[in-house]
Amino acid sequence: RLGESTSAVTAESYLKGVLRSNVTMRDFVDFYYGEYYREGLLNAYIRVLDVYNELAAAEGACDEPCAPRVKIFETNVLDEIQAEKDSGVQSEDLDGEFEDFFSNDVLIIPIFKRDEARCLMFAVEMRPDDIVVKLFAVQDETEDEDADQNADLSELILDLLERAFKTHGAELDDEKISGETVYMPASNGPDMIPSLLQIVEATVLGIKNPHEESMSQIRHKILDR
Repeated sequence: RLGESTSAVTAESYLKGVLRSNVTMRDFVDFYYGEYYREGLLNAYIRVLDVYNELAAAEGACDEPCAPRVKIFETNVLDEIQAEKDSGVQSEDLDGEFEDFFSNDVLIIPIFKRDEARCLMFAVEMRPDDIVVKLFAVQDETEDEDADQNADLSELILDLLERAFKTHGAELDDEKISGETVYMPASNGPDMIPSLLQIVEATVLGIKNPHEESMSQIRHKILDR
């Protein structure tokens, strides 16, 4: 994240670097034709949304009611949580990630499993009196297997929340956490990325009932950004 003093010029320079580091022209072509299943464009687009949300919050550029303040993690954040648990060594990178933890209304945690052709997302609503964890995933024939894997990921989400609270010298109350699963209207594979990004975008912009769009329309909108 760029920080509270982010300017439009700084944001533009930052995002150009993000795009250069994550995507190629071939990625855009593959995405347009529905043949893209890599995480570079996913991470790049959520950074665009993240910067937009940060600029809007800093400048008060929103209609009433304002969109929520959203923090979007990279797709590898749970890997970092697991690595810290395995090593027993506190990560300075995670300390930095959680520095602004309590200034957000919603946490977005996208997960990319290329080897399993799965792409899913956790949205954590940080309410005044409780925390609601929503898992956005695709329901398919391997529901039982997915349920086991999703349970493991949910445990890591709890680890992430505990770690974030610990960073600020606070303690997480598990009894105040509730969860639910929301199934995404997309098949496994390349369609999962635009479907997930549509949900992230609606969350960042504070849109509770986004218009239904075809997968082709969603792809065009993302590329137009």
